Amino acid sequence: MNSVILSGERLGLGARVSSLGNNGFSARILGMKEILSKLVAEALNELFGIADASFVIEHPKDMSHGDYATNSALVVAKQLDKNPKEIAEQLVAYLNEHKGDAISAISIAGPGFINFTLTRDVFVKGLQNVQGKEWGST
Repeated sequence: MNSVILSGERLGLGARVSSLGNNGFSARILGMKEILSKLVAEALNELFGIADASFVIEHPKDMSHGDYATNSALVVAKQLDKNPKEIAEQLVAYLNEHKGDAISAISIAGPGFINFTLTRDVFVKGLQNVQGKEWGST
């Protein structure tokens, strides 16, 4: 199993390509959503002392926005009564320091959404994991 190190902790990627999107090759890496959720939750706790924020990690509709996106800065900004873009800037700075090898870029979009772009290696390893396996048989 592939792994990624985030914040000194080794987390299993369990990378598998599981779907083709409607707008080209939109690989969904199983396990990456959980890794990103944990990383964002860690950042929210470290930076703002918030341990229970209810944010979303999802695939953006527009693939030019990266592989995953989160609304965490918008959610936390409401709780802290602060500008979401400023919260996003702080989160991105923290996330860039702790992102590990699986994430190639983290950026801010719109009013404070945070976009994640995965490295090519994540997708290559995901494809290698499924290569040669029989699918659709029981």
